[in-house]
Amino acid sequence: FYVMGLIDARPLYKPSETASWVPPERRETLAHSFFDVLAQLHAQDPDAIGLGDLGKKDSYVGRQLKTWYRSWTASTEFAGFDDDRAHTLQQFLLDNLPEQGPARVVHGDYGLHNCLIGADSTVHAVVDWEISTLGDPLADLAYALNPWPEPGEERDPDAATSVDGFPPRSELARRYAERTGANLDNLDYYVGFNGWKSAAIIQGVYARYQAGNKSTAGADLKALRNKIDSSLDFAQRAVNRL
Repeated sequence: FYVMGLIDARPLYKPSETASWVPPERRETLAHSFFDVLAQLHAQDPDAIGLGDLGKKDSYVGRQLKTWYRSWTASTEFAGFDDDRAHTLQQFLLDNLPEQGPARVVHGDYGLHNCLIGADSTVHAVVDWEISTLGDPLADLAYALNPWPEPGEERDPDAATSVDGFPPRSELARRYAERTGANLDNLDYYVGFNGWKSAAIIQGVYARYQAGNKSTAGADLKALRNKIDSSLDFAQRAVNRL
């Protein structure tokens, strides 16, 4: 069964939606609310709120790495290409896996597209919990941070965060750390992990198109291929900072 309630708010998928729904003077408010909600989620002890059996608690990133590497290797034939960076990143991330702290509920796809934003430019609800589990909250944080650019960085033109007026990614990470007490010394590891994971996910989609398992009507395969490359590049730059 479902327990539902009507929330007078909307998700944001595209920069045009952000521009029309969130005025420039309220974009800092939205960014702060977005990361404060994530901090509140990660502050909860899953055992204390009855979610201690939501999933395995240990080695979240290690298990994710194995899953998405299997996906990458299984998809290369249909995709019609491989990339050495995928294999070197996988090995580096496995060899340098940080020790995981206490497991927390991780959303798995936390972004403005899965938050309902009210007219006051704050998060009123979080939706799409189907891949939520227990795991490393820093992996969830890094995923959430990825679309928020630093000054001078090239912006993803399709991201809802690509409009002017938002605080930089580093400021938002510090805000999260202040509210959770999280140690972000290894944050670039998790940023690299999420870049590599994103590349594997997109490569799987690209392979299904190439294999004829998905209709290519309206699909921009060149853009998908470019996103694989840019995700691997993003991941490589992150691990190079470690």
